[in-house]
Amino acid sequence: MVWEAPLPLTMVQSVKRMEKTIVIFGKEYIEGDPEISDTLRDSPQRLVAVDLATGAVHMHSHSALETHLEAVKVDLGL
Repeated sequence: MVWEAPLPLTMVQSVKRMEKTIVIFGKEYIEGDPEISDTLRDSPQRLVAVDLATGAVHMHSHSALETHLEAVKVDLGL
């Protein structure tokens, strides 16, 4: 089966192939974004999963702090 999957990445930093999915981590440079002064440092980080059977793409913005879980203190008892 052949499919095309548009990836929202300008730079790929790592790729991991699993049984049914490819997971890709990288950055998406958005030209004209006033918050990006250094494309390597400031571009948003993206975690992208591609379903190998269908080509379906799922993306998580790693840079969007409002979507991250709130940090909590954990006592490890060490």
